[in-house]
Amino acid sequence: MINIAVTENFGDVSDSVRDMFRKQIPYSAFLALNSTMYLATQDVRKAMPYFIEGGPVGFTKRGFQYEKAKSKRNMRARMFIPDAQWKYMRWQVDGGDQKWRRSVVGGFNPVKGRIKRNKYGNIPGFKRKISLWKESAMRGGGGWGSTPGPLKGALGKTVFVKQMTMKSGKSILGVWKRRGKRNLELIGSFDHDPIRYNRPKVPFHKYGRRFILKRFSRQFSKKFNQVMQQQAKRMARNAS
Repeated sequence: MINIAVTENFGDVSDSVRDMFRKQIPYSAFLALNSTMYLATQDVRKAMPYFIEGGPVGFTKRGFQYEKAKSKRNMRARMFIPDAQWKYMRWQVDGGDQKWRRSVVGGFNPVKGRIKRNKYGNIPGFKRKISLWKESAMRGGGGWGSTPGPLKGALGKTVFVKQMTMKSGKSILGVWKRRGKRNLELIGSFDHDPIRYNRPKVPFHKYGRRFILKRFSRQFSKKFNQVMQQQAKRMARNAS
């Protein structure tokens, strides 16, 4: 989870305003802060198609959220990504090496262009498929991944999991697809090497901060003027 906190010094503004309106400054700041965080969250959501190929799925898009400041005495708001989305978005936001610790066979690396993807760039039914592929790799009858195993029917007639030696001499435990009688095509491989995200795709920190710093002053002026107008109307009604 990541946070963006906003604080501001209103001393200069307070000195230039009559005493009767000074007490409205914290309340105006409170309104402006919450308004800015809301707008920033909406702006980040709208910008995601530029950073994520095919645009984010609904679950990912809803993962960009904000928390309001609680009161004018506690003016701390935040924009964040919840844990459920952060589990996979962290690599797109912060980069780093994604290590495979929970799987005996390692991580699955699909070969680009050999598995059909939807418009969001995801593999349809991937969780079910990867579960079957991993189980087949671990339950191979003639050794680790050496046969399709008892899950052959569920994998499909032309798809199987096997450890094979390439012409280069490299041994690959992977998912293979038959093309005709003799040709085999590697769909993806299993290995324990971490996936490196050297260039994060989603500049959440930079993009969010830039928007907040740019818009907060404008929102404060807007909210402060609204509050002063409301205060002036109350004074006019009381005077009459």
